Amino acid sequence: MAKQRHDGRYTASVSIRSGTHDRVMRLIPVFDTAQAALCHAQSEGLAWIDDRTTTLQKA
Repeated sequence: MAKQRHDGRYTASVSIRSGTHDRVMRLIPVFDTAQAALCHAQSEGLAWIDDRTTTLQKA
């Protein structure tokens, strides 16, 4: 998700559902375009899922 700030730049966040819970991560970098914010959010979300999957497989 991308949200425009008061200064015209964009913040990024990602929501990941797991069962009945949603994990919402608000990401630190600020972007000049909504597209850049969305790309960053997608990348971070996929990395979180990959890390979580790898951790569960090792258990």
